[in-house]
Amino acid sequence: MSIVLPGVTFIGHNRLAPCSLALPHDQFPAHTDWSGSPTKRITVHHGSEPPQLIFAERQSSVGMYNVIVGRFNDDILVLYFGENGWLGWQSGIDLRNPFRPCDIYIKLFFVPFICKPQVKHVLIIGLGGAILPMLIRHYFPSVLIHVVEIDETVIELASEFFDLTEMMASGCLHVMADDGFRYVSETVHRYDIIFIDAFIEEAMPTHMNTAQFFFNLHRILNNDGCLATNANLPTTHAFDRLVQTCCSTFESNVSFAHTNIIENARVIISGTLSCLKPITSQAQAMEESQKLELNALLEFSLSRLIALAYRGLLIDNDTET
Repeated sequence: MSIVLPGVTFIGHNRLAPCSLALPHDQFPAHTDWSGSPTKRITVHHGSEPPQLIFAERQSSVGMYNVIVGRFNDDILVLYFGENGWLGWQSGIDLRNPFRPCDIYIKLFFVPFICKPQVKHVLIIGLGGAILPMLIRHYFPSVLIHVVEIDETVIELASEFFDLTEMMASGCLHVMADDGFRYVSETVHRYDIIFIDAFIEEAMPTHMNTAQFFFNLHRILNNDGCLATNANLPTTHAFDRLVQTCCSTFESNVSFAHTNIIENARVIISGTLSCLKPITSQAQAMEESQKLELNALLEFSLSRLIALAYRGLLIDNDTET
């Protein structure tokens, strides 16, 4: 429950988080989200509402939907998929605070840097709006980043609106228009960390949620390398299959999950027991994340998120401890 005192003006399409207090003479712009006592505007996904400004809308090169770039009034630049009223959020960046991720799962993707503080080479499968490579370049500028993205339309729009071209000019970021499964099967490169963030519409491509794909991922990891998978899958069956595959392929797997009023996030970190040792307990993961926050000068609290999202070691396809 929230309390709204007389004299508050709502322009329309606002959201109040539970236990918020709106004071007299507050004016809430349209399509904004508020939390706290007194209320403060917060950065969130905007659900099924399209942004107020549409900058580009182009046909996907791999699916029967459009790839769209727009901006909300509160300076959230977004890339999403859409067709006939359906919207699928892919990436968002707060232009006022670009190094503070909007997405919970992107924040959780920093957990592998606890396990591998001396990272040289990472692979990202799935580009979106290039938010993750941008953040890695900012916080870990010496890391060489390879990105594989199957949708050439996504690459085009990320280049035009999310500074991808400028990032690639630095020489530390290479983007390849390719299928992630094929690339992982054939590449001769080896990586310290691999991030899986590949979605067609709202699901991981079926040929990637397979034992063969994860076997190949394991093969191209360096010794004591780790894998981070965006596991926010639309069905329980798909998630259970992913968990079973991770547990049969990797020696150790740690699960993180957090839900709020506008986002569900699940991330699985996989690797050897020795690699994942810093995160095998919540207390240790929080302690190590605080060190990372200081060393990398993170502009968000990873330790606070771990306190909420830590679910522990995955044991089998339907059990988390």
